Amino acid sequence: MILVLLLAVHTHYSDSAAIVNGRYKPMEPALGEVPFQVSLSMRINGSHYPFCGGSLVHPRWVLTAAHCLEQDGEPFPPHMMYATVGTININGKGGQRIKVETFIMNRKYLESDSGYDIGVVKLSANAKLD
Repeated sequence: MILVLLLAVHTHYSDSAAIVNGRYKPMEPALGEVPFQVSLSMRINGSHYPFCGGSLVHPRWVLTAAHCLEQDGEPFPPHMMYATVGTININGKGGQRIKVETFIMNRKYLESDSGYDIGVVKLSANAKLD
């Protein structure tokens, strides 16, 4: 019986809609609907490559996962990192791109095999929230 219900729910689920406040709503947010959403990118040879996301918790601070700030135990160089806010396009078109000044990972993240996967990113300027 449970299997039948799970199959029924899976069959009728649509990737293009969700229920928000009791109404169907497209999954794609409208521009300006999620101003706290941040795309982190790395600038390499003049091009920006998005690699992770985060949330603005202050106009100059982004909350993200520690695994977004390192690779194989080595922190990324902050001077190559950017945060893009004010867009819903993964490539940051139409958004505000701000250089990363520095970041902090939870010390226990690199010392542990699990947990503590949190970090904060300080931007070089305040994000403008319209």
